[in-house]
Amino acid sequence: MLRRSSAAVARQTVRGATQTTTSSAAVTMSSIACAVPVSTAMARAHASRLASSLATSSSSCSSAPATRGFASSAANGAQAVVVDVDDEDIARTLPEFHACAGLNAEFDFVRNETIVREEPKPPRGATPSSGDAAVKSKAKDASAALKKRLLVRGVDSALEEAMSSNTTRRIDVRGSRGTGKSVALARAVMSARARGAVVAYVPDGLELTRLSYFSKSASDAGIWDTPDCAMRFLKHVANSVNESVLSAIDVPEISMKELEAATTKKKAIKKTKGKDGGSDAGAASNASSKVDLFKYATIASTEPTLAIDCAIHVIQALTTLAKTSDTKVFFVIDQYNALYGPSDMFEVTGPRSKKNIPAQNLRFVRALTQAIESSTLPDAKHVSVTAACETIGVSNANTAKSRPDASNSVVTVVDCPKYSIDEVDAILREYKRVGLLYKNIDEKTVEGMKALTNGNPRELQTVALTTLR
Repeated sequence: MLRRSSAAVARQTVRGATQTTTSSAAVTMSSIACAVPVSTAMARAHASRLASSLATSSSSCSSAPATRGFASSAANGAQAVVVDVDDEDIARTLPEFHACAGLNAEFDFVRNETIVREEPKPPRGATPSSGDAAVKSKAKDASAALKKRLLVRGVDSALEEAMSSNTTRRIDVRGSRGTGKSVALARAVMSARARGAVVAYVPDGLELTRLSYFSKSASDAGIWDTPDCAMRFLKHVANSVNESVLSAIDVPEISMKELEAATTKKKAIKKTKGKDGGSDAGAASNASSKVDLFKYATIASTEPTLAIDCAIHVIQALTTLAKTSDTKVFFVIDQYNALYGPSDMFEVTGPRSKKNIPAQNLRFVRALTQAIESSTLPDAKHVSVTAACETIGVSNANTAKSRPDASNSVVTVVDCPKYSIDEVDAILREYKRVGLLYKNIDEKTVEGMKALTNGNPRELQTVALTTLR
């Protein structure tokens, strides 16, 4: 009863605040921008840096992503800023976008809700007509035309500062469920790649321990090979962003002829033919040519017999690249604690018994975690950025094992807190701008929503659409 009463009081606060606000009190976007206090210059500067770093170097540079500030009437005078993110920028700096569940959820929420809001409800008993289909199509087109926008937060500045530091080698992003850790990592990857860094990004660490054919390793006793998991990693790494760097790294241990002999999918290997239409000499020359790391990873990402060894070779090559060149190399792993928990694979121990295979007993996972943990060693030059997920079935003890020692001088812990009252204000005004909310957003409404959701981004989406429409 006490919890229900508290929620009812919070809802009444929100509803009362919105009812007492008249339509004449609605604030335009221009007046909000003018109300930004001078003390928020640092927030503006960071938003400008983020927008400019994500701008393309081609013709899109002439129209840099626009930023729009949102200022609340909170007493602290803080400011939250929302920036536009262009689809071309995402394609250029984040080819793994479709695997980023958190980032997709942020964008899809606005798009999907806009379609629902703009679709007309047909009268009861009425049959769909061509006119209804046209209106529905128009609503979807309007939703698709919406620009992707992200809220710039303090965690973005902290991550950018830590990743730019010359002394930090291990970064651990921490925060409770639903606070935006995955989104923060994705934005950090985009920003790092825009600055020219090489990033091996795994947006879903759980996928490296699930849904794979597995067999005992021939080289290590008690260790298991999971080729499907290794192929997923290679598809993330061997992308268009990293192509130029990986193509410059030769793999002298293997030739194209050996790849052709090992692979079972001949069509995955592009053979060059001579001018005469494909002579045997030309094919032999191509077969004996050297292989670069990008070509090796691309072929192995579709070939199970090559995937494990290739993935481990890529990891080792990237750590060596960080030591032997001025190139910044990052390993960014979301849901990193999954690599210390159980897998979904079981070893048969008897006619009616079996036991779970821990993720650390998977050869590829062990090599990846060793590379992450080695970033704190004195001679290491690569940087590891990780975040743990509390909802993937990993015990607190194993999650604690995945976290670095915060007392180490090369370790930086970045906190991802829940939304502040100013960030709640910014998000509500953004939802109102795109037409998801009809009620006016004032100080009492923002305070009520902050109290009702405790600043949790996911809960804010649900509650706002329930109480403020």
